[in-house]
Amino acid sequence: MSFQASDLQKIGAGKRIYRSSDVEHILIIKKLLYENKFTIEGSRKQLQFGQESEEFEEEAKNDKQKTLLEKIKISLKEIIDLLEGPT
Repeated sequence: MSFQASDLQKIGAGKRIYRSSDVEHILIIKKLLYENKFTIEGSRKQLQFGQESEEFEEEAKNDKQKTLLEKIKISLKEIIDLLEGPT
């Protein structure tokens, strides 16, 4: 993997078609740069070793689960408040 986008398909007026793998690649780069605070060069090296892809997928799955649990927690608190009535 690299940061080059030379294999993107172009359609009229310079517009590009992005595959799902292209979007995944961009999200991995974003995570490395903004969340993990890698430099651009550090991100390139990380992508070359191919370790980030598996870790990114696992972390994304965990983040979705955490978000869902937070939503459930909020909903349960609202139900408890309704059942307890005005205090």
